[in-house]
Amino acid sequence: MADAGLKIGVEGEREFKKALSGINEEMKLLGSEMKLVASEFDANDKSVDALSAKYGVMSREVDAQRQKVDTLKEALAGATEAFGENDKRTKSWQKQLNLATADLNNMQKELRETKDELDNAGKNTSSFGDKLKDSLKKAASELKSFGSGLASVGKSAASFTLKGLKTAAV
Repeated sequence: MADAGLKIGVEGEREFKKALSGINEEMKLLGSEMKLVASEFDANDKSVDALSAKYGVMSREVDAQRQKVDTLKEALAGATEAFGENDKRTKSWQKQLNLATADLNNMQKELRETKDELDNAGKNTSSFGDKLKDSLKKAASELKSFGSGLASVGKSAASFTLKGLKTAAV
């Protein structure tokens, strides 16, 4: 009976390692996408476009990391059942789970910070747009007033010129 438990434990362990390998490959791909995003924008670029691109990749990285943590939880439960709590394989799964969970926590924190930066950039852009709109309205009003004043000067100049021509003709 112990042989059956060991066989199930070892076969299950292979499946979990295979699943983790696939997740790790996905994480590498996402890491390369993040490098691409970083190369497309200046390192200090806090524009909405730059932050949106970064946020998109980071969201997918967090999702992949969650999958990894879930898979490791399942592997730990299986190893605990098959080998016992104190087996070195079980402890290895626990260690991997601890590290993956810590990475997930850090990634989620960075994602929240990027989301906050993105929200602030959007608010700043909107605020700038509102201020620009107000400034343009004010400038248009001032130009209209200037135009009206210029028209009055033109009429006065024309009137003055006409009076001067009448006086010269007499």
